[in-house]
Amino acid sequence: MATHLFAVGERVSLTLSTRGTANQADVFTVKTRLPHVGTQLQYRVKTEGEPYERVVTEGQLTKVGLETAVAPTA
Repeated sequence: MATHLFAVGERVSLTLSTRGTANQADVFTVKTRLPHVGTQLQYRVKTEGEPYERVVTEGQLTKVGLETAVAPTA
């Protein structure tokens, strides 16, 4: 059985298809872990800028901070 990669309360960014409406700069908070659909685990996430929560798959989420790492210079 697959296990969730993200914990409740963790901050994540959301990657949507080209038709999605989330701003890439928005930071979401994981509110609930949900069961899988097919092979994808799901989460309920929310950002401060929206009055509602979204249900998204694990593949749409990235941990905040990982993508902003800077390579050291010599």
